[in-house]
Amino acid sequence: MIHFYGCSFTKYNWPTYADILGEEAVVKNQGNSGSGNEQIFYHLLSDLRDGRITEDSTVICQWSGSNRFQYLTKNNTWIGDGNIFLPQNKKIYKKIKSFYNPQYELEKSRNLILATKNILQNYVKKYLFLSMPKLIEHTYHSTEFDNLKQKYVGYYTFTKNCDWYYYPNYVYEDTHPTVLQHLNIAKKICRYLNISITDDTIKRCRELEDKIITEKNFTTYYLH
Repeated sequence: MIHFYGCSFTKYNWPTYADILGEEAVVKNQGNSGSGNEQIFYHLLSDLRDGRITEDSTVICQWSGSNRFQYLTKNNTWIGDGNIFLPQNKKIYKKIKSFYNPQYELEKSRNLILATKNILQNYVKKYLFLSMPKLIEHTYHSTEFDNLKQKYVGYYTFTKNCDWYYYPNYVYEDTHPTVLQHLNIAKKICRYLNISITDDTIKRCRELEDKIITEKNFTTYYLH
């Protein structure tokens, strides 16, 4: 079993590297769009504590930005959705503006990554870290999967079903990695896991890429 943790770079409207690898192996994708590193750490440690991750498990943790302020409420729901400075977090930022410390949040994220590294190396045989921003170079031996947001800039443009209030012209240029960019990331991960992606999966990724570009519909897509 491969356990994935992350934000929208791990689980999104179209298949990510986690979903693509799910075509070739048994995976559990715990990614959540908008997740911050504290939420990612929380879910990973919960799975460890409750025995859902065993020594035979593989853990792939994709860290997000440090500028995501989140809290788990007593109703078991997370407040905070993505970058604290985005419009949907306006009310939260207004409450924390007087004490919010970006440098502390950055240091906290690096500490969470370092703690996770030290925990996982004693629990599982295989683990791998990825990072959306430039973040893991201080705490991990490889930077190949660091700064994915800059290395894989998406290019999809949507004109259907994207009538969000902060896209008044109903045109949304999404910079999340595309299906083919996720395929590229998945291929690199395969080198660490000693698995491969079949020609059939690659073919379906390419067909889905063409479909998204052609339809321009911001909806949920699957490889099947």
